[in-house]
Amino acid sequence: MEEILKDFGKAISALKEVLAVEKTKITRDSALLRFQLCFELAWKAIKTHAREEGVE
Repeated sequence: MEEILKDFGKAISALKEVLAVEKTKITRDSALLRFQLCFELAWKAIKTHAREEGVE
C-alpha cells in the first residue's frame, strides 16, 4: 500500500508540474495522460485499502 501511495504522490507532483507551464496542445495532452495516471493509481489505492479492511 505504501508503494502505491508513494507512486500516487509522484503522479500528483507530475500533474501539478504540467499544469503550471504555458498551455499548449502538447501540455494539454500531457496533463490528460498524467491525470489518467493519477486516477488509476487512486483507484488502485482505494481497492487495496478496501481489501485490507475486508471489503470486497
